[in-house]
Amino acid sequence: MKVSALRKFLQKKTKYNLPMRARLISGCLLVLSVSASSFSSISALGFSTDCLARTERLVRQEALQGGFAKGITPQEMKDIAAELSVPEMPIQPLPGKSFEQVLINASYRNSFWEKIGVVIRDIAGGHLLNDGNHRMAFTVAKRLIERNGIVRSPSNSDEQIYRVISKVARGAPGYRTADEIAEKLRGY
Repeated sequence: MKVSALRKFLQKKTKYNLPMRARLISGCLLVLSVSASSFSSISALGFSTDCLARTERLVRQEALQGGFAKGITPQEMKDIAAELSVPEMPIQPLPGKSFEQVLINASYRNSFWEKIGVVIRDIAGGHLLNDGNHRMAFTVAKRLIERNGIVRSPSNSDEQIYRVISKVARGAPGYRTADEIAEKLRGY
């Protein structure tokens, strides 16, 4: 059964029409019911509980790296924050915010630039940290661009990325959603 047909079948059988993704991972067909904040359920269809546990670990690991081909971990983001900090005032997420949630939010997007847009929006636009939001968003974005071998252009030069981050942090019109941010950085 194709994934799209499976998705339609499952939506007919469920009471609520949640957004879903279906994937084949490690030989297990998974159906991911996705809510706005996290994976609300992960089910393996017709496979053992061992298969479910193994694939759940893989899916969560992928989400906690933002879904990038070559991602970044929450611990790396904490290390970047420590590098940007001064001893008198360590940079850390504000209460109720986390690096993990930024990466999970990015994992819901499909393209590289949309994922970067989410990271910038959540860090700079969402004022994730007590200090250094611009520097943190810039450092993480630059590291992900380099790590994934993205070809640089004038629309995503260091200067342009920092300008976009500044506009996102101010809440400028046209710089509020991940799609708008991705469009500015991608150049189209």
